[in-house]
Amino acid sequence: MKLSKYIITTSIADEKDAKSTSQTIIYSCLSNQTIVVTDDVFRKITNGDLHMLDKRLIIELQNSNILISKDKDEIVELLGCEKLINDNISLFLNLVESCQSGCNSCSKYYDISKSGNEFVSSISNFIEHRLIKKDLKTFLLTWKVDDLIKYIETILSISISNLKIADEKDLFYSSSLICQGIFLTEEVFKRLFNLCSIKKFHISLECSNSEATESTITNILSITENFPFLPQDGIIFEVNIKSFDIGHVIEIIDRFSRAEAQNRITFKFDFLENDHVSKDILAENEIECLFYAIENGFIQSILPTRVILPCAAADHDSVSVDKDGNLFSCNVLPLSTPDIISDNLIGNINEDFKDHSPETKFRKWLYDLGENMPICYNCNLLPVCGGGCLLEREEGVSLGCPSFKYNIEDRLLISYLNQKSHFNECIIEYYQ
Repeated sequence: MKLSKYIITTSIADEKDAKSTSQTIIYSCLSNQTIVVTDDVFRKITNGDLHMLDKRLIIELQNSNILISKDKDEIVELLGCEKLINDNISLFLNLVESCQSGCNSCSKYYDISKSGNEFVSSISNFIEHRLIKKDLKTFLLTWKVDDLIKYIETILSISISNLKIADEKDLFYSSSLICQGIFLTEEVFKRLFNLCSIKKFHISLECSNSEATESTITNILSITENFPFLPQDGIIFEVNIKSFDIGHVIEIIDRFSRAEAQNRITFKFDFLENDHVSKDILAENEIECLFYAIENGFIQSILPTRVILPCAAADHDSVSVDKDGNLFSCNVLPLSTPDIISDNLIGNINEDFKDHSPETKFRKWLYDLGENMPICYNCNLLPVCGGGCLLEREEGVSLGCPSFKYNIEDRLLISYLNQKSHFNECIIEYYQ
């Protein structure tokens, strides 16, 4: 047996008891399971002295993919995931004047004309063609819209058609929306939820724009306070807070906390870079806000989970449609450079479907990972990252690594403490 290279570890000590034995948290990026052992036991695991360990512990380490067979090639197994057959289809519909994804890949803008009946008809035909595949079980649709008032009728038309198709083909249908919160009034929300079955709302808050931020918060609070939610509705507002100042972020968390909106709000924290702040400091700010949100009762995703692909850009079952009907796998690609667009254009909804290219540069990511062995090849976070943002790396913005790369050990400690206090997940502990 050998220690998997896809693990994260951090040491913990009981500050209240200086005599206590310090422990090591071991987290498997392959199984997303956590095991806590004494530092002495961890040294034995690391040194391969497995004969000195309790057999029960060895079994748990194997079951958690922390210990693996000596002859096992983990990267081969990861790359083999590409052969898995997906039973879902993901579609992104962009009705935007600027990207609202909040990923910081770009800040470009382009003009758009109002989508008409021809666009709606083309989208519906394209969706029906995509759903011909008989083994599909899930249909995931994400809207990206800036002015909801302008495009509400388009959203309604396509959503009603999608719901009908999903019902006829017995598919699970899930719809989410990325939008500007200033347009998400209570009346608009009611139409989107009741008629379009949109249940997840992703909204970015720019702390530098206090007027828009205030309007957005007011809208969300009005909805959470006045709309008659049922437990099974599953409505979630994912609020992405962009800021240079951690104090502004804390204030926003406090406002939602005082309104007792914990069961409807989750947060993402996007601390903006500048010439004076390193990624490590930004990661520390993110962790501080994450911990603060959890302390205030908000349910937050702490540890990253296993993924097969880095993002939609590399997914053969994910398609994004831009304002002109052009098809990509990533919703930000229409805003990129001409060369990158050309390398990743799948086709157009108005063309014969036979003319569409199933392969693009980004969709060949796993092949590229195995053949050319870029920096991600030897990264222990690969199973939970998948390769990061391919577009950022291609544009030369950065390596495309997610923020958790810079604070993963802190996240591991917070997750451990949170689970210990709430007993909401199983942590296996050995103190031998």
